[in-house]
Amino acid sequence: AYDYSDVANEFAEWYTAPRCLFLRDGVETGYWTSPYFDEGAGNINMVTYSQPIISQNGTFLGVATIDVEVDALCYADQCDVAIDYNYLTNIRPLGLLFSSLAMIVSLLCLGWTQYYRKDKVVVASQPFFLRIICVGCLILSSSIIPLSYDDSIASIQGCSRACMAFPWLLSVGFSTIFAALFSKVWRLNKVMAQAQSASRVKVKIKDVLMPFFVLMGLNLILMTLWTSIAPRVWVRTVPDENYESYGYCQSGKGAKVFLGFIAVVNIAALVLANVQ
Repeated sequence: AYDYSDVANEFAEWYTAPRCLFLRDGVETGYWTSPYFDEGAGNINMVTYSQPIISQNGTFLGVATIDVEVDALCYADQCDVAIDYNYLTNIRPLGLLFSSLAMIVSLLCLGWTQYYRKDKVVVASQPFFLRIICVGCLILSSSIIPLSYDDSIASIQGCSRACMAFPWLLSVGFSTIFAALFSKVWRLNKVMAQAQSASRVKVKIKDVLMPFFVLMGLNLILMTLWTSIAPRVWVRTVPDENYESYGYCQSGKGAKVFLGFIAVVNIAALVLANVQ
């Protein structure tokens, strides 16, 4: 819902434009709005024709409107031209195939690590962190799935959710992998430091989990703020002169700020891992 009398509201053009043209210039003819995507209703590209209603004494009473699908605004041979919506139909199976292969390999590695968890080589490689890395790879691989969504197989709301699911899976997957690697290196450094001091100490897994929780927590907080304040949404362009339309994920205002903070956090962790 919105205030259709608000001249600053772009969605109210169908009412404010003919009203302003009559009150300012005395124009009584109809008015065509700019093309728009009728999200949530017809979910198609449309234009609205608004005819101002004027009383006998010249008072503006309102407008009468009719919505017309953009595809219907053609003449003669133009009507035979099909609009290319550039759906992901042809490339979707390939993307899902690669995602499935990566997820299967991650599960196989996880199963292998669990099966040989008592082997000396696996024990030396810290199987707890190996499992976390496998889970991170599984999550990271699944981020391809939301990229396969478009409005040919899902609603606009569903596509918008997929738009935001991609950075979530990407961020969580990467953070899980890197945080596990960071903790492994930190644990190794602690063992080496104790060895140099000729003292024997057992470094437990829980002693080096702090970097994991800190890095993962920061990423989750930033992603939650991004989703709440400036979520990515699905939009589709009006067909151009070549009868082509494109759908894509559009970031909200301020999204670059959150993306920048996420990059800073993870790059800082990468630099710290190399320094230590």
